Amino acid sequence: MTDQGEIMEVKASKLASTKTNVANSYYSVPYCRPYKIVETAQNLGDILSGGGIQNTLYKFRMRATTVCNFVCRITLNEKTAKEFKQKIDDEYRVNMILDDLPLVTKTNHDSPHLYQLGYLVGHKVRFANVSLY
Repeated sequence: MTDQGEIMEVKASKLASTKTNVANSYYSVPYCRPYKIVETAQNLGDILSGGGIQNTLYKFRMRATTVCNFVCRITLNEKTAKEFKQKIDDEYRVNMILDDLPLVTKTNHDSPHLYQLGYLVGHKVRFANVSLY
């Protein structure tokens, strides 16, 4: 069990898509990066496939209420915006780990026990025949 106020670091696994079945590194899109990215492997499969776990800038203070923390600001250019758009179109999910456990999101608000690994890179909505990302 963790102590109150203990800082836990969030680690990033890979971006995965059931639409493309191609995994990408978390930092294959322009997310906020630590000064030095440290990659570790959880098992032999990670080592062989290059699918290691990477450090992030995100931290949690255990059993402490935090409203909002600013991590960094990234300005997207045309190329990086297109990369994000493609990941959203391909329904990529960000997989992260906290305290050696995968982070999950609820899939159905009617059932309290249905979860999905990770979270979507982004969402696309249609408004007046225009796709908004």
